Amino acid sequence: MTPPRVLPARPRHPAPRRGALLLTVVVAALGQAPGCGTSETLGPLDLAPPPDLAPAPAAVTAVDYHLKLDLATRAAESTVRLRVDQPGNCLAIGFKPPAASGVTLDGVALDEASATLDTEAARLTACRPGGAYWPAGAEVTLHAAFTEPKSTLGLSQIGFSVRKDAAGHPFTYLLSWMNGCDRHGLCDSQPGRFATYRFDVAHDQQTQVLCPGVISDALAELGPGWTTCRFTLAGGPTYSAYGLVAGQSWVSQPAGNWGGVEVTLHDYPQTQVAAHLDQAVHARHMTWLQALIGPYPYGNRLRLVVAPTYWLGFEHPGAIVLSENLGKAGSALGYSDALRHATMHEVTHQWAGDHKTPAGTYDFAWKESVAEYLTYVFEDEQIAPADGRATTTLWKEQAAASVHYPVPTDMPTLFAYYTDAYGEGPMIFFRQLEVMYSRKAVLAALAALLSGPPAAVSIDDLKLALEKATGARLDGYFAAWVRGSGAPAWPTALVKLDDAGGGDVRVTVSLATADGVARGCAFKVRLDEGAGHTLDVPVNFGPDGGPLAPVVVHPGFAVAETLVDPDDECLVWKAAGKLARPRRPGVARPALPARPAWIDPWYRP
Repeated sequence: MTPPRVLPARPRHPAPRRGALLLTVVVAALGQAPGCGTSETLGPLDLAPPPDLAPAPAAVTAVDYHLKLDLATRAAESTVRLRVDQPGNCLAIGFKPPAASGVTLDGVALDEASATLDTEAARLTACRPGGAYWPAGAEVTLHAAFTEPKSTLGLSQIGFSVRKDAAGHPFTYLLSWMNGCDRHGLCDSQPGRFATYRFDVAHDQQTQVLCPGVISDALAELGPGWTTCRFTLAGGPTYSAYGLVAGQSWVSQPAGNWGGVEVTLHDYPQTQVAAHLDQAVHARHMTWLQALIGPYPYGNRLRLVVAPTYWLGFEHPGAIVLSENLGKAGSALGYSDALRHATMHEVTHQWAGDHKTPAGTYDFAWKESVAEYLTYVFEDEQIAPADGRATTTLWKEQAAASVHYPVPTDMPTLFAYYTDAYGEGPMIFFRQLEVMYSRKAVLAALAALLSGPPAAVSIDDLKLALEKATGARLDGYFAAWVRGSGAPAWPTALVKLDDAGGGDVRVTVSLATADGVARGCAFKVRLDEGAGHTLDVPVNFGPDGGPLAPVVVHPGFAVAETLVDPDDECLVWKAAGKLARPRRPGVARPALPARPAWIDPWYRP
């Protein structure tokens, strides 16, 4: 491949936005389009508008992506196959690279009158030569050549990056994330979109390429020095399926059969991941998830790829990427076992995130909350209650420092608010509700939500599933806890003790919030003698935070102190206390940032 080239252009309709770069290409003779897609010969359903009719946008859905990329030069070709949902003679799709060339529509080269690249809006518009409409149901193939930008979103790896791994070799990551696949060519980057994919990657002999789907080396049509990945399964969202990694350090080894899924670990000795990966526990976890939700959605194989990643893990369908630092992390991140927790979190995402994917940008919180909550439930029930408690304690610590609600109504960019989902999200959506209604009901809601065919899922879909399983009306709860602008106003609890006579104590608990919005939940108030004797007083304000009548108890000792929510069941703090994350005793984190959220990266290369 040769690098893309943009020729001089003159303005044509459709007019680009101000500051846009007009795309020009070499004009080719019209004729039968090669390969898949529609022909330039009009069929009986084609509509032939008058020549002076303005371009009409067609509504289209991307169904298949093909990226051809040379890792050394970053020369790339992007092809997308689109289904026409509403007739028209022009189509537009996301495209963030700064220039393109060789644009073709069903194999026919377009001139500057038919193709424009608006760099400000990051969209490429292509119109059918001759002006004929595509009928609904037709398939159209759009192609463009470009240079893959070597850039990322902030310090993250969203984009295209190369960095050294712990073995001293280069690691290349092409990563989309939500709203990001158009960084890599023609792509509809809206969340909630599913498609199939093919990646053809040219590389040197020392480099191995891994990506979702079936991997083949040295295909006959490409020759040696190429790796091809084909992802043809249902349930491949662009944010996670449109991506690939390349490295030179991996040693592949079987990691066992996890609930009927053959797992392969791609690792290198410097990480210590292989030595600390508990295959037996993960096999039980996969079996548990399948019993709860349904079959593993991506065939019978799973790759675990260890690399120097910005995040602790990423849930590519059937090809999970894990940070090379997890093998040495132990409990330093707040979880009882960071490697085990991260692996279970990402495996859960195969259902909650990939197979069922967020419907929109501000539905992001549900997928991370589900992955955290189900991992916690397995820790609590199948490993040890202390392991589960470490997770819930970390959630509450993180939530104390939140600067956004799970669904921020002031609509910051996703990269600005996503880290707040990992502490407050599982607490609000699931932990607080399981205390009020039962874990059985919450798990039933998640089983109903996550089972079945691939689908885009919204926060409202989650609410309806929880309402059906619990029998509760959660409109007020979601309005108070889930949605809001600015920093969250979590409640504080004022505890008042009065002598009720005969050794009895009247316990009065009230909740207050800085914004005056009632937020209800259930938790315990612990009466502490200070010498080993305690009594827990359960209080339940319900989902709407109504007032609570005093409770009379007989502790059998003189109460020296009261503790609010000792079991991390609610995002509530004692009114006299400080609403801030306490330091975790005995945990040293000198190399970590102050707030090590689940996907708030603690690794800085």
